[in-house]
Amino acid sequence: MNNLNFFSDYLIATLRLAIPLAFAALGGLYSERSGVLNIALEGMLLTGAFTSAAATFYTGNPWLGILASLIAGGLVGLLHAFLCVTLRVDQLVSGLAINLVASGLTSFLARLVFSGSSTQQLPGIGAIMIPGLANIPLIGPLLFQQDFLVYLLFILVILTTYILFKTSFGLTLRAVGESPKAADTAGISVQLVRYIAVVI
Repeated sequence: MNNLNFFSDYLIATLRLAIPLAFAALGGLYSERSGVLNIALEGMLLTGAFTSAAATFYTGNPWLGILASLIAGGLVGLLHAFLCVTLRVDQLVSGLAINLVASGLTSFLARLVFSGSSTQQLPGIGAIMIPGLANIPLIGPLLFQQDFLVYLLFILVILTTYILFKTSFGLTLRAVGESPKAADTAGISVQLVRYIAVVI
């Protein structure tokens, strides 16, 4: 029984740690499909995580923290898009520079904001129990006793697949990534599509 509990806790912890990375990968997919290599995903994650923690710390509301992280991550994406798409900076160089700046800046600001309050707990988002399914051994706690963001990720994976392969936006995005000159000839604003994709 102890081995089963340990394995269950291990899987739950793995899933929770994987969720932010999966969100970043999903966003990076849009950028890649538009033809922009987004090495800056780590910088976007760090900036969003710090902004979320700081906003939650000052407001006491984790939902405002999530909103703040979306805005902050989107602004870093906008910077990367501006550097790569408008200024035509090497995508690898831009991404690495953003990652290094974000790493140093968020570390410095975290010391300022959270100095002397390292033991303080930030309010979190409560788990949503799916009735009936939450009590299934091993699978229940792993998949049906999670917070809103886990369920949102599962929905977004399905939605992204649909958007990329079944909608005109997805076709436009793939066209811009695979053949930007042809897309430009067809009247598609390659720069605009790439900006949207990187910010996503």
